[in-house]
Amino acid sequence: MKKWLVIVFCYLGAVQAQVFQYQNVSDTIVSGITGDELIIDCNMINNSASNIFVEIFRLENNLPAGWDMYFCADICYGPSDNYGVGQVLAGAQQSLSLHFLTGGTTAAQGNVLLKVRNYADSSEVYTYRYYAETTLSEIEHSSAGLAFYPNPCNDLINIENTNNQQPVLVEIYDLRGSLLQQEWISNDLGTIDVNGLAAGQYLIKMISGREVIFDKLIKH
Repeated sequence: MKKWLVIVFCYLGAVQAQVFQYQNVSDTIVSGITGDELIIDCNMINNSASNIFVEIFRLENNLPAGWDMYFCADICYGPSDNYGVGQVLAGAQQSLSLHFLTGGTTAAQGNVLLKVRNYADSSEVYTYRYYAETTLSEIEHSSAGLAFYPNPCNDLINIENTNNQQPVLVEIYDLRGSLLQQEWISNDLGTIDVNGLAAGQYLIKMISGREVIFDKLIKH
């Protein structure tokens, strides 16, 4: 009786490293005085042995009157350009910078929604919302009647309203601009439970009457 030896070859494909990566070098929110040019810096990273092209889309442009915004990769694209392309050399990185040109006569906040993706592989895509805010002077922001603490925080944050008797609307967003939590504080000093948020960075917005505070919140 013949015996047959059957050999089965199994091929396991090697796990492919991600070709394109994108990172925020500076914070996703930037502050300054009215009239400043406010800049946010990012990096487009090519992990492959070939050059790649990266597409940049401005999906939303939520800017106050008197503001403009442009972005620069290989070249700079103007305030009216909602699409650009940057080349990233093999094994290298290319900077991407966002420039907010602020103006007007009052303090204001603006934001843009940007999508950045590998032209050759649309699954390698990153979408972030970037914020800019201005005050009329260096003193205005620090003397505001709205405040929150501690920052960084653990499970609770305190909201302080010393300028008026109006309630405070508190909103917490993730860095992509999604609203995660919204609460009203009716007293001069109140607390908000953020125990449900994962550790990381968030954006907090506090509104009371005509006064608005917009800042970064760090959760431990």
